[in-house]
Amino acid sequence: MEAHTVNLARILITFVTLVTLIGSNIADWNDTHIFSEMWSPHAHLHGAWFVIAISLLSLLCLWLVWLPAGQPDRSRIAALIQGGIWVAFLPAMLVPDTALADPGKQLWQIAGLELNLVGAVAHVVLLAGALALLLWFSASSTLAHPDYLAYFNELGGKHPERIVVDSDLDWGQDLWRLSRKLREVGAPLVTLAYFGSENIFDQGLPAVRPLLPYQPAEGWIAISEFSLTVDAENLRKAAHRDDHPYAWLLDRPYTRVGKSIRLYHVVPGD
Repeated sequence: MEAHTVNLARILITFVTLVTLIGSNIADWNDTHIFSEMWSPHAHLHGAWFVIAISLLSLLCLWLVWLPAGQPDRSRIAALIQGGIWVAFLPAMLVPDTALADPGKQLWQIAGLELNLVGAVAHVVLLAGALALLLWFSASSTLAHPDYLAYFNELGGKHPERIVVDSDLDWGQDLWRLSRKLREVGAPLVTLAYFGSENIFDQGLPAVRPLLPYQPAEGWIAISEFSLTVDAENLRKAAHRDDHPYAWLLDRPYTRVGKSIRLYHVVPGD
């Protein structure tokens, strides 16, 4: 999803950049603009300078947007460059004796507005949307710290484990957090079903006993999301049963440890 967000922003920036590059050259290299006999030689220079500068900046933007390295920062720079070009269109209309089109060559109107003006505003809006997407991507990624492995964007909701588990969410990365949490609550013993490659005896955990399927336990109980879903399904099939191996846990309240472990406290007799 993150890649799609950035790519959508890059496509929007590319569209505006191509319009800038192609449109400025078509509109200005002609007898009514740069080659106009009514312009002074110095005005010809400024006109040509402007179009060439716009073209070079647009080519730079295309390079920034589609350079694989340094994304999305380079795309943000490209959007700001193009944004500066199109925002400048608006105050330019306030200069005395300027017009959006040459006499007799007025373009269509949309809702009573000249097409040139509508296009300029539309380009600014598209670039603002692209910047918003890129900022959303950066902010979302920053807020995910330090859980980059288990990162889901906002569309994943509060329960991404309902979408996908395995190495996209749970690779055993939160065992050290579980150890810290158990020390905080003063747990002398934890019943554990852990998925991962870490040695559970090297993480500072209290005494550990295994959480066995179809055998309810009491006290502090920790279980990995992978163990609760993928492993549980394999255990259910191996036991030739229809019920969940940890059905007695599913409706109980729990504390989320990191992104991949559930910690339950089952009081005896509860």
